[in-house]
Amino acid sequence: MACIADLLQHQRAFEECAYFLRHCATLAEPRIDEQLILFSDACEYVGIGGVCVVKRAGKVLPVSFCGSELDGAQPGYHILNVYFPGVRQFDG
Repeated sequence: MACIADLLQHQRAFEECAYFLRHCATLAEPRIDEQLILFSDACEYVGIGGVCVVKRAGKVLPVSFCGSELDGAQPGYHILNVYFPGVRQFDG
């Protein structure tokens, strides 16, 4: 049986997730004259993710998000080979 502290911790985690879902980022529309910046991250055993952003009026605004879970033989790949598929997801 879970103790009260565990239940409270789970409740706080749920409320934090619900907050972020209600206050999610609004995606910016890219402009032809703006430089796009790509941030990516990978964990060699779990997955890859990235965000494409623009800088506008001193703010960094997200344009697109991507992510993928590693499957099959991918968790055994060298970390650079894990990064590149994440970058390719933004191409087209």
